[in-house]
Amino acid sequence: MTKKLRNTLLLLTSIVIPALATAQNRQLYSYQSGNFGDPNIWTLTNGGTDFTVPHPDDNFTINPGHTITLTANSQIVQTVATRTVTVNGTLNMQNFTTQTFGTLQGNGTIRISAGAFPTLSATTHSFLQAGGGTVRYEGATYTLPNTPTTYNNLTIAGTGPKFFAPASATTFTLNGNLTVAENTLTIGGTDTPPVVTLDILGNLTVNSGATLNVGSPTSSAVQHVINLSGNLTNSGTIDLTNLAEGANPFTTNGGSARIRFTGATDNTVTLNVGHST
Repeated sequence: MTKKLRNTLLLLTSIVIPALATAQNRQLYSYQSGNFGDPNIWTLTNGGTDFTVPHPDDNFTINPGHTITLTANSQIVQTVATRTVTVNGTLNMQNFTTQTFGTLQGNGTIRISAGAFPTLSATTHSFLQAGGGTVRYEGATYTLPNTPTTYNNLTIAGTGPKFFAPASATTFTLNGNLTVAENTLTIGGTDTPPVVTLDILGNLTVNSGATLNVGSPTSSAVQHVINLSGNLTNSGTIDLTNLAEGANPFTTNGGSARIRFTGATDNTVTLNVGHST
């Protein structure tokens, strides 16, 4: 290689590397609804038309009214906790949950069709705190992930039942509301499951045609706990025991759950259709 050619290559490298370095870690904004990697989805200025191709390590803001749909794993891989995914519209992850978010924020909706949640790097995520957003688990049958254990609003939907069945005793905190919108949410597993505690700081709603029930342990007596600060509205079915009538829930093999109303003000219980046990 001649000295002139080598110097030329070094010059080109010095130009290309900074260009690559600036092609990530940017703040991008959704311009309209569409698939994550589609053209004309992401802009460098909010509301502008300076479209760009997203890099997995960019910062992303989904604007209100927009639905961005992931179509593959690892489309968002933020390398440090200070990167942000801000969901003020809807992020439809489908079953592509192998993503890494630095900090999750916003007050929109995340739709998930698998029993997993993206990896979260930061310690605190305002999307999951009071006043944050809604996580909607939909799709077929699966067990909800063990983490996160904190949500703002949580909605259960889809074509198959969902299960709160962690491997060890776990308290799940909902800073907002729990809504069983479709199908079934089952608290606890089978055989010898650990106790599940749901601390719901908002309201508990079971829609028409939906069911909230408990698992059926075969080798132990398990009573789960629902601490409810808000109101209870049942337009479907709430069945919190699978024991025979009169059986002692503390000594009889099987599952049950008790609801404790914990709000600082009076709670309202509304039973529209179905039955509660």
